[in-house]
Amino acid sequence: QYTLVDGTEAVTLYWHVPQSYEAFFCINDGRQSIASLRLPLLAESGLALPADDCLARAVRTPVFVPTTGRYEHGLLNLYYAMNQSTHVAVLVVKQCELTFYARCWPNHIIMALPPSADQLGIGAARHWIKRFATQNLQVERDRWRSIDGFAGKGYVWPLVLMLDDSIVMWKCVGSSKDS
Repeated sequence: QYTLVDGTEAVTLYWHVPQSYEAFFCINDGRQSIASLRLPLLAESGLALPADDCLARAVRTPVFVPTTGRYEHGLLNLYYAMNQSTHVAVLVVKQCELTFYARCWPNHIIMALPPSADQLGIGAARHWIKRFATQNLQVERDRWRSIDGFAGKGYVWPLVLMLDDSIVMWKCVGSSKDS
């Protein structure tokens, strides 16, 4: 679980985090509470992480996929769309659907919205993703400031993606000197 605090309001978001993805989170209380989703630190010279850190080998931007009612046939596996790169994709579901998604997608990270969002649409999911991402960025900034050797050495990666639950591939469009 993760507690969002906004002024005097505290809301608990429930998570399903497979063991293979635990390294991407700061977890408290013996796996009972998530402190933050780890974000990389960027220095002027590039990624400023120890080489053995899981984030050093991963796509920097966490991907949030709001989805509802598509646990059996949603296109929720981004492995090939991400060119088989290590990445963090979070399925964002209504709390009443958490068990269905966890059963169908046991190896995926799943964030359940608060019960008050169960009767609301996609806008509520986007709202809670934004609230989580905003608070998580501040928690990660504080965490990086507290680590000896990294304080003041760069900027915490501030971006997240919100994608539809039907993405199967990317196409590079535009002009670039490298492509």
